[in-house]
Amino acid sequence: MNTNKFLTSSSVVLAVVLLTVVSQEKAKAQESIPGIPNVAPPATVVKNRSPIELKPLEVNIPPAKEGMLPNGSRVFIVEDRRTPLVTVSVSPKAGSLYEAGDKQGVADMVASTLLEGTKSYSADQISKLTDKYGANIGAGAGDERASVTLTCLSGNLAELLPVLVELVYAPVFPEDRVERVRARAQAGATARQSDPNSLASDALRAALYGKETPYGRPSVTSDQIGLITIAEMKSFHTSHFRPDTAIIGVSGDVDAKEILQMLKVVFGSQAKPAEAVVALPPVMMASRKEMQGTVPAPVVIDRPGSAQSVLSFGVPGIRRSDPDYFALLLANRILGGGFNSRLNQKLREEKGYTYGARSSFSSPKWVGIWSASASVRNAVTGEATTDFLSEFSRLQTTPPKQGELDLVKQSLIGNFALTLESPQAVLARSIERYEYDLPTDYWRNYANRVRSVTPADVSRVARKYLGKGGDPNSASAPRVWVVVVGEKSAIEPAVIKATSISPTQ
Repeated sequence: MNTNKFLTSSSVVLAVVLLTVVSQEKAKAQESIPGIPNVAPPATVVKNRSPIELKPLEVNIPPAKEGMLPNGSRVFIVEDRRTPLVTVSVSPKAGSLYEAGDKQGVADMVASTLLEGTKSYSADQISKLTDKYGANIGAGAGDERASVTLTCLSGNLAELLPVLVELVYAPVFPEDRVERVRARAQAGATARQSDPNSLASDALRAALYGKETPYGRPSVTSDQIGLITIAEMKSFHTSHFRPDTAIIGVSGDVDAKEILQMLKVVFGSQAKPAEAVVALPPVMMASRKEMQGTVPAPVVIDRPGSAQSVLSFGVPGIRRSDPDYFALLLANRILGGGFNSRLNQKLREEKGYTYGARSSFSSPKWVGIWSASASVRNAVTGEATTDFLSEFSRLQTTPPKQGELDLVKQSLIGNFALTLESPQAVLARSIERYEYDLPTDYWRNYANRVRSVTPADVSRVARKYLGKGGDPNSASAPRVWVVVVGEKSAIEPAVIKATSISPTQ
């Protein structure tokens, strides 16, 4: 017999016995103390109990300090002295929605070229200044606004603000630098034109908004970017980079009174144009009542050689100010807004059709879109389409259980609190409230508004927005716009069949 092995095994057994005895004695000691109930210790996992904090989470956001420059620029300031950093952003209404139909891509070209030289600073000088001061400057354009952002040490802000104001209001668009920006933009556009997700997104927006409108036109092409002239870029900049539409946001290690005075000196010299501000173009999306009736035919976009299909579904949604916002927020999370959502559990976990099925909804100043999507194998494209439609029906008739909804609420509230960890995030919430004209107590009561949504509310908005009838009180077959990108000959018959048969409700 191997004596060493025997001794080692015996030692292990003895240690286990001693540990068990000690644990039992500790348990008895706990039980013997008067007034201490016999309950599981705090670290113990109790089955069938949700691992969430049941105490309501209250979120208090300190409001930004607001001001206005003489030329009409709105200023929002959040003071935070924990670190010696400051971020300043300037955002005029100069996004892609203001582009003329034959000048698509000019907004992004302008924003991307702002850092390439101004009347006082060349691109190399700007680069050297950011290196010298350890600063970061970025620029870009969205749907409604363009934005230029500076982040630096607060002690260097006075030296860098004059650079920022010229980047926003005095770029010179040097030809050699414009061509470098153009080449990058064209490469990105070429990649998007072959990306099935981009193709599906473009087709869905075109179906809902109309491809001739700024809201529904397809992504800019490489050829369109190639046609943009420097003169057109300068004209767009002059028309839309106006101080009276700009929002200036400041967050970090600043004193509100001092920084407001500094901004008046540095940015106040920009004159307010005499021309009226250009309004957002109207949304041409048909009303929901006009859209009721027959189910729209699916759009199948041929992408030869695709082994997968990209499925995309959408319906007209809401503006941010709509009373249904919070009910839709919860309904979307239940439908496809997380890993445990119904769509993902059905198509990924149960059927194995996809790596992930999801839904999302936008709620801008105009009517947004409630959409859902997944990438699936060609062979199961029809079945996956049927499953999507079935889940759109089931949400109308089978509301979430209260416990399921409570978990989603707690997650939303917790995630909301996590988005407020930086002064820039707090600033963004203040600007968001201003942009969408939300009540002054909106963020303070955000958690309560989430908690107020009931299971019945979830099904009500599902019937209203996903149902063919559009009646919040009566379920109906789904009426959604369906777009599929893939090998057309392999998938189109199955898609047509799936969308022609109403799923079981």
